[in-house]
Amino acid sequence: MKRARIPVIILLLVISTLLIWYFRIVHRHEIIFTHLFYIPIILAAFWWHYRSGYVVLYLSAALIISDFYAGDTGLILHDAVRGMIFLVVGFTVAYLRIGQLRLFNLTKYRQIIFSMREPVAILNRGGEIILRNEKFSGLFPGIEPDINLFKGLMSGEDFSRFKNSLEACFEKEGITFTSYIKIPGSSTGFFSINLSPVSSVDFSADAVLTLWDMTEQKKIEENLKTAVERQKLAIDVLELLNKQQSGSDGIKEILSLVKHSTGVEALGIMLYSEGKFMLHDIKTTDETLPEKIKSGCSLINEQHVKPETLCLCCRAFDIYNKNEKGKADDAALFWSNDLEQLAEAEGLSMCRCLSEGKFRSSAVIPFSDDGGLLGFFILFDSSDNFFNSELIAYYRGVVQSIGIALSRADYEASLKKTILEKEHLIREVHHRVKNNMQVITSLISLQASRQTDENIRSVLVDSQNRVRAMSLVQERLYNSSDFSSINFQNYIQTLVTMLMSSYRIDRQKVRVSLDVSDINIGISTAIPLAQLINEILSNSFKHTFICRENGDISVSLHRTEENKNCTLIVSDNGSGLPGNVVFPLNGNLGFQLIDALIKQLRGKYSLKTENGVSYTVEFSEG
Repeated sequence: MKRARIPVIILLLVISTLLIWYFRIVHRHEIIFTHLFYIPIILAAFWWHYRSGYVVLYLSAALIISDFYAGDTGLILHDAVRGMIFLVVGFTVAYLRIGQLRLFNLTKYRQIIFSMREPVAILNRGGEIILRNEKFSGLFPGIEPDINLFKGLMSGEDFSRFKNSLEACFEKEGITFTSYIKIPGSSTGFFSINLSPVSSVDFSADAVLTLWDMTEQKKIEENLKTAVERQKLAIDVLELLNKQQSGSDGIKEILSLVKHSTGVEALGIMLYSEGKFMLHDIKTTDETLPEKIKSGCSLINEQHVKPETLCLCCRAFDIYNKNEKGKADDAALFWSNDLEQLAEAEGLSMCRCLSEGKFRSSAVIPFSDDGGLLGFFILFDSSDNFFNSELIAYYRGVVQSIGIALSRADYEASLKKTILEKEHLIREVHHRVKNNMQVITSLISLQASRQTDENIRSVLVDSQNRVRAMSLVQERLYNSSDFSSINFQNYIQTLVTMLMSSYRIDRQKVRVSLDVSDINIGISTAIPLAQLINEILSNSFKHTFICRENGDISVSLHRTEENKNCTLIVSDNGSGLPGNVVFPLNGNLGFQLIDALIKQLRGKYSLKTENGVSYTVEFSEG
């Protein structure tokens, strides 16, 4: 049917043109044939509304041109008047048709919007509400029948966006935005607002307004966001607690994090120790508040609370003392969102901390450990209804973390004290052992100086060097920060110097080269290893270069990278062993000690006697 409209109008216009030609040009006789022109004008207005003006323009122009062609200029004025009448008729029919279609659409959509659960209304371009369902009327009863009803229910910015969206929705498929709306006689809700044009083929003069209540979903999103933020804060708190220094400084950082996360104006820690309270730390924008609390709090100053004063901390402390240990924390916990009403109801005046800070909401949360009360977590805010059970539960979790931090700080301090005491004790033991060995070496030295027999004196010097080798180990342990091992690179250097001095070796004639890794060896291995090196070097210094003036001695000690195995090599280029001596069967005491010490190290050895003597000992540390 729609496809036939244009051909029908064209046909009627052709017919109208032929009528003008026949009656105006051929017969030159005025007959009221123009009444037939109303047919295409009314049809065009009915079908295309105000675009019917094009048909009116064509017919009026055709009449006036025919007047000029026929030379009858007297009809030009009449035809111009006819054209105006045609235009009025066409626009009137178009206006009535549009109204009819709008009424038809409203009637059609009435049943649809009244069956919807959401608040729905239809607005015209001017913002007037021309139709609304019962849900919409129930939310906004007895108020202005246009969008100005939202002016006092939305923020200024959201209302401006609402008006602009209504104007723009007729140019688009639809616009959706969100806004908080104050429901008359109820609380503020969060709504998704959808504006969609009510369009037909020929016009789009109205828009459907749909309100979707997103309040619960918004609360869920906000709660989820809050939970995520607090979970992140909990992780940050745990990271602070896991730091090596998580005592007083850690608590200050925790308070800063909590204040920033929850937005509370002031929060602090009151610690209880040795029967009295002290303000450990407080975070607040009021720099004078900490001093006011320190000077005015009855608990801190150990004063009795005046009967007419409301002191939340004192009240919590009294309740804590009246309850059993396991239930005292829960019983003494207190929070209020209207301190003035509380004080007025009990006929009390608020303490200085509350009155001078102009706080309306406050909370006091006790925290303790197995040893009893640790202190109170105090919070203040000047707004109403700041605290709720969920927030208090979160603060209690923070308090538990702070309690952990305090307990850990005390434990670490006690542990450090114990370790320090043990270090002093171990150091003292090594010091005394070293001193006792020095006394022994002095006694041996004194005894050797009184001997005239060189053999006896040599034996005493050997014994003295053996004691000195052990004493040197104790000295290294005493001066070391690690009492379980010593650095053998430094030890061997000192030992060689001591032995060369003891045996009066000329450094210009006998050269000792050291190739020792910078390694630490445990005390259980260090003492027999030190004795072993002492015996081998002593034998070399005493017997190797008897018939020679010059010689070389080398000492090598390295640990393999794969495991704890160590290799010791001590060699010289002296005269070697006598032909009748077999190590260690028929050697002197030194050979027997070397063999015994290798066995004590659970090591394996090899001995080479070509071009001197070379000991290679492999052993495992530990």
